[in-house]
Amino acid sequence: MTDFNSASLVLKTSDFTSQSDFVYGTAYSTSRFASNEKLSKMVWKNINLRDILGDIYDKYDFFNICLNTVSTAQANLIDGSLDSRNISLKISGLSFSNQGYVSKTLSNNNNSTIIGTFNFTPSASSTQYYYGCNMATFRKSQDYVDITIEYPRILDEVVSNSNLTATAIASLTATGANGSSSLTLSAVNNNVVVGSKFTASAQISADTCITSITGATVTLSKPLIGQLNATAVTITPCQTYPNSIFIFDIVGIPNRNLSALIN
Repeated sequence: MTDFNSASLVLKTSDFTSQSDFVYGTAYSTSRFASNEKLSKMVWKNINLRDILGDIYDKYDFFNICLNTVSTAQANLIDGSLDSRNISLKISGLSFSNQGYVSKTLSNNNNSTIIGTFNFTPSASSTQYYYGCNMATFRKSQDYVDITIEYPRILDEVVSNSNLTATAIASLTATGANGSSSLTLSAVNNNVVVGSKFTASAQISADTCITSITGATVTLSKPLIGQLNATAVTITPCQTYPNSIFIFDIVGIPNRNLSALIN
């Protein structure tokens, strides 16, 4: 009989960017999810560790959370600074043990830890495999936790939340049927990215964002409220981070190894 001691945890930013009331470039918070304007800080709320870990929840008191994979959709504009694409992956919300030493303050911060680094590729999707080698140890302390992932810049440890909008694009027209959630632009424009907002277009509801792009055809977060027939539109790209997925392995630590962690 195989004795399993691991489980998987998958966190996706699309869990909340796909919500009907989510607007790119705007802070978001519900009972389940939260993010800042730039998607550089995301919170998954009320995660039930007992459900995730199953039988091993009661079997172990300490666990290693191991970063396996980070994968992104095509990167949005993010902002003009290359340093904002080169970031650390900071995780908090678990009761970390012997993690998060901060040399600047000569202290150990058990509330959070850096579990890896990542570099966003401009105008392309990115995938980084860590093969479970990047890990942190946490103690079982409560069934429900809020897990936060942040992107502090490697340059200065700042979690960027500025430069939210780029220059508006007013050179395009669009065609689409009233009530449709898609429209076709007059030309492909690489500056039009997922998360871009439509402004100054009477046939498009306020706070309507682009949720996907295929060539010159875009999908909208809200259906059109009027017919577009080669109608002039204004599109303002948001400089947010792209949708990402984080895959973790959680491995139970046998009790015989606990003394090394506690002492």
